[in-house]
This record gives sequence, structure tokens and C-alpha cells, in this order.
Amino acid sequence: MTGRAVSHVKLDELTRAARNIALVTLALANCGYLVFCLHVAAVKGDPYAGFDFANLARAGRDVWAGTLYDSSPFRWSPVAAVALGPLTALGVMVWRLAQFVAVATVPDRRIAVVALLSMPFWWDLEFGNTVSFVFAAAVWALAGSRRGTIAYLALLILVPRPLAIPVAVWLLWHRPWTRAPFIAMLVVNTALAFGMGYLFEWLAVLAAARSDIGSPFDYGPSLVIGAAWVPVGLALAVYFTAKGRLGFASLCASPYLLGY
Repeated sequence: MTGRAVSHVKLDELTRAARNIALVTLALANCGYLVFCLHVAAVKGDPYAGFDFANLARAGRDVWAGTLYDSSPFRWSPVAAVALGPLTALGVMVWRLAQFVAVATVPDRRIAVVALLSMPFWWDLEFGNTVSFVFAAAVWALAGSRRGTIAYLALLILVPRPLAIPVAVWLLWHRPWTRAPFIAMLVVNTALAFGMGYLFEWLAVLAAARSDIGSPFDYGPSLVIGAAWVPVGLALAVYFTAKGRLGFASLCASPYLLGY
């Protein structure tokens, strides 16, 4: 082996070692922050416990009363709101159990362990949101599950988030069979939302979502540079999606980054 080859081997080993040290450090920091937050929530109480779940439960009631967009900016599809009534009636603890099971049973146990130890998962659990379900569906979809793929694309339509777009684009690009069902679900959802009389109100609420940029819960670059992050993030999202680095692409695609 030549001296140059030996140098490359040593550089690769140093790079891997540095990456592993960084990952372990981040994992330990994340676990420490998680323990701290859980302690604070247990001792002082968490004013945001079940906050998102309560909003979803209210949407499940308001959709039938014709007041879905009167009291809060509900960003989900109004079609999804129809199912929220019976689902949220089961209670927040059942919802949280479903979140835990969804993440714990993804096909890659390493991913499950890392996710269950992550602060974003527990934040999602505490608030009673749905990112855990989207994450689990993404893992199944990328593992090749057709059901997981359909579930993920359906969730993107019913619960639209910029964060979820890169994985969907990758699936539609690399798996042609997904395009027909995706278009069908999109058309059906749009038609139902129009028939319910909520379509244009829903689209207006989605367009106003930029108000979250720089909010107190925004932990992304937009907290510092505001809306200037959007074109930068989109360009990076396109680049990382093309490279198959979907985690980075998803983070970059979001105009804002919330705790979960």
C-alpha cells in the first residue's frame, strides 16, 4: 500500500471516528435535555400538555357545526377533521399510546430506539400532535411497504406539512406506481373539501401559515434570518432530495422548525 493510500485510509478512519463522536455527543445531549424537560414538566406542570390534541378535538366538533375556521387556523384538510371527532373522543392517553406504538414498531429497531429517546418525539407526545405517525409511515414507506407508502402520501394530503414533501417527492419519483393513487387521493380530498364548503377557507389558512416563521416556537434558521430562509431552504431541499439525503431535505424544506 502506497503512502497516499495509507493517508486516505487514516483520513477515512478519522472522519468516521469524528462522526461517531459527534453522534454520541448529540445523543447524550438530547437525552440529557429530554430528562431535564420531563423533570420540569413533572415538578412544575406543562401548560402545553395536550395543547394540539385539544385543538384537534375542537376541530372534530367544529367541522359539523360549520365553524371549522372561525376560532382557530386549522391547517389540516377539512376531510381529516371529520374523523377527528370519534378519534379524539378516545382521549389523549389513547392518542399518546398510539403515537408510542407507531414509533416503537417501525421495521428498523435502531431507528425506533433513537426516535423514542429523542426530544422531538416526546414533544410531539406531550402536545398530542401527529408528527410521530408521519415519521412512522415514512420509515415503513422507505423500507418498501406499500401500505406505509399509501399511508404516508395520504397523511401528506390530509395533514400537509412542508417537512413531509421531500420524502413524498422521492417516493413519487422513484416508485411510479405511487403516482396514480396519490393523484386519486388528492382529487377526492379536494372534491370533498369543496363539497363541504371549506376548500377556499382551508387554502387561505395554508397560505397564511408563514406566520409561524420566527415565532417563539421556531428553532430553525428562519428565527434568525426570517423569510429569507425560504428560498435558501428550498434550494437545499431540492439538492438533498436529488442526493437521497431525505432527512436533511425535509429539515431544509420547512420554512420553520418546531420542537417536534
